[in-house]
Amino acid sequence: MNAMIPCMAEKGWTLTANSDSEGPGFDMNTPPGQRDAMMKAMSACEEAVGPKPRTQMTAELAAKVYAAAVARGKCLTKEGFDVGEVPSRSAYVDALLANDPANPPWDPYEALPKDPTNWAKAVGACPDRTVWGDYEPASP
Repeated sequence: MNAMIPCMAEKGWTLTANSDSEGPGFDMNTPPGQRDAMMKAMSACEEAVGPKPRTQMTAELAAKVYAAAVARGKCLTKEGFDVGEVPSRSAYVDALLANDPANPPWDPYEALPKDPTNWAKAVGACPDRTVWGDYEPASP
């Protein structure tokens, strides 16, 4: 997946490999108002180099994803945003392991205001530190 870094650089975006993630990931903070342009570049590079490899979800990884989501939720709450009720760790892990699109696990970003100014403020203050999130579930 290191091929994504030079591909995105050719398109004017800087990616840094994130060694803390489970599986390949990149750190990147998208400037406000540039998310669509970044996603367009990301799609073009993904087409050129191939998609991110899938990570097999385990209970251990689900617990790490839960901790990261709770940390983002606390950060958003500190910034004055209401993120809704935080589920228990076991409920979140169960939902993540179920990999049911009709029943996704809690996401603190889901409760954020949909207007671009507040969204940019929230994500800028409390970013999801990887381009694709903490993991991408493996195909069943």
